Amino acid sequence: LKDNWSKWFSNYAKQIGVLIVCFLTFLCILVASLFEIFEFVELRTLDMRARWFPTQKAKAISPKLEVVTIDKESETDQELELGQWHTWPHSLFGSLIDALKYSPNSSIGILLWFIYEDTTDESLRMVIAESSNPVYLESTYKELRFPRKGIPEIRKDYWHDIPSGLEEVAKTTGIIEIPAGKDGFYRWAQMVVKDERDGQYKYALAVRMLSDHLGLNHITLQNSFWSGYYLL
Repeated sequence: LKDNWSKWFSNYAKQIGVLIVCFLTFLCILVASLFEIFEFVELRTLDMRARWFPTQKAKAISPKLEVVTIDKESETDQELELGQWHTWPHSLFGSLIDALKYSPNSSIGILLWFIYEDTTDESLRMVIAESSNPVYLESTYKELRFPRKGIPEIRKDYWHDIPSGLEEVAKTTGIIEIPAGKDGFYRWAQMVVKDERDGQYKYALAVRMLSDHLGLNHITLQNSFWSGYYLL
């Protein structure tokens, strides 16, 4: 019996070796997939490419672009007694818009959450209405759940209502969605979502501002050769 087993093994040793190699390869791929090793390597490769070989476009930022931010000093200054920016009177944001009058023929995008009514909303509404530069407001929602395929859809009860009067005088609204990866790094932004309230697409604030600046009448979505859509 022993001789028969040895003879059989010697005849099929090559096939058995191939099966073992295939099984070990499959096992390695399975483990790498379960622990997201492939994704980790891919993201680190992209990070190194962006850090070591930045594109020329990434270096050349237009001097016409101005970013106005609220610093920590303004929130913690005891003399101002303003506190966190989301509790500031909305009229203060109107003052920021008014201060940008020196930049004619430009667009102003406000990346702030106006999710509650404020007694100074009328003052802010008047500033936006009288502004010589078009003002774009941010549309906000509670959370965004990404489906396996297709464009994320925001439920009706997830949207935050913009205080009455502000949306009417603004040029338009757009979303801001820059989710962090599992490792805490920001690598991409959501450009479009679907609004369950009217079935319409809502585009990123930057996309809306850029399309208006370029004089585009509308934005369309077309199927791409991969699973998903791209902006046109």
